[in-house]
Amino acid sequence: MFPLVPQSLANALRDWQVTDDHVARVRDATARIEGGDAARGWAILAEVFERLGATAVALMICRFALTVVGVPDRLYPLRDRYLIALGLATATRFGIEIDHAAVDAWAARELAAVGGDEARAARYALRLAGAKVGLERDPAA
Repeated sequence: MFPLVPQSLANALRDWQVTDDHVARVRDATARIEGGDAARGWAILAEVFERLGATAVALMICRFALTVVGVPDRLYPLRDRYLIALGLATATRFGIEIDHAAVDAWAARELAAVGGDEARAARYALRLAGAKVGLERDPAA
């Protein structure tokens, strides 16, 4: 169904039962990303996927967003939470300890369908989430 997206994204989209809250949150995320509040917009989108149980997609979104936004304060705690949830980092008394080799291996697996391109994966997540909630035509159709 989604041959050129990470499997975790395809699974999330396949299993997603859209609610009015999802529509509102994806609409808000899209408007913020397009309107100049990208950090907040990407954070909202990541949280939507986290609530769908798609933590891997949420992490992809956060990692990409951290490379393009100027004010990442909201994104770092989300990224850290997703890393811990996926077993890629450990909470410590003073923050987290990231297993960088595990993160690199995870990213290689998760992003293989998009040639390792995290930006492409995050943009797909945004476009496909928009299509799923009826904001635009499904680009995979």
